[in-house]
Amino acid sequence: MAASAPLYGRATAQILLSPLSYSYIQEFLPDQAEDELIQCYALSGGVPRYLELLQQFNGFSDAFEGLVS
Repeated sequence: MAASAPLYGRATAQILLSPLSYSYIQEFLPDQAEDELIQCYALSGGVPRYLELLQQFNGFSDAFEGLVS
């Protein structure tokens, strides 16, 4: 961390998280068809919080319109 960072000198560790693999997306969106899952994964990039946000929509089109537009 840079000396100008707010937690400089206080943070004791840094955790580097990778995106979830595609195999986990069906746990977040169990009722979606395979093509919808692929599109939703592409939209979320595998970020768990973004996948949670996608759960409130009926499909990719609704999610794209609600989150991106």
